[in-house]
Amino acid sequence: MAMDPTSVDPKRIDYPLDTFSLGNEDVRLINQAIGAVEQKCFQRFGLDLPIPEPPNGRAFPVWDWYGLWDEQATRSYGYSSPPMITGGEPFADAVPPEWAPVLGGEQKTFNGLEIPEGGCQGEALRALGGRPNVGADVEVLQREAVNRARQHDAVKPLIKDWAKCMKQGGWDFSDPKDPFSDRPDPKSVGGRLEMSPAELDMALHDINCKKSTGLLRAWVAADVANQQLLVEENAEALREMTDLRAATLNKANDIVAGR
Repeated sequence: MAMDPTSVDPKRIDYPLDTFSLGNEDVRLINQAIGAVEQKCFQRFGLDLPIPEPPNGRAFPVWDWYGLWDEQATRSYGYSSPPMITGGEPFADAVPPEWAPVLGGEQKTFNGLEIPEGGCQGEALRALGGRPNVGADVEVLQREAVNRARQHDAVKPLIKDWAKCMKQGGWDFSDPKDPFSDRPDPKSVGGRLEMSPAELDMALHDINCKKSTGLLRAWVAADVANQQLLVEENAEALREMTDLRAATLNKANDIVAGR
């Protein structure tokens, strides 16, 4: 795979495991279905809440796969995660505290009515087929591939070159994951670390070092190769994951359509 080290963009790579993972619209659909079931569940107990809007982001699990590499996101978020649309509980922040037992099922009854097993969350899970975290197994394989890739003979020496490049800029790190836990001048604002000018300077130098040394190019190429191997090694499991995803999305479609 020929890749220019100064232009390779992981967001534009066709990764072999992408075929089996949940896409952005899939996650939105599942979240909408969960919200619809839970909304009806709450209404039985006398609480009528609008379904919360999903977060303003995108499914972007690869933002830190190769350490930091996306200059556009980095200029806004530094070493913090960009906003992501993730599966999960849409009503977590919208339900009044006294109604939390209805959401999670921590008690048997509420307002004289029996709470379903697992609360409204459990009811939504069963409506979608009873399997939590659809897509999580594929993410495990994706992480395994990128971790295998960093041990590739073509990648390991380039990590050392990256470290030398960082040191030339005044930062002493031996591994691309290290800067995430050693951010300069961190300040917490609203529970989130705010990026300082020093952090942005370090982060942009980090990305430039990955490109100039060829580390990003080599790491992405090794990752793609390892994903292909994992697809072959886990063919039967991936077929089962594909069937589960299809069944879950069919149920979610029916729920959202009111069928």
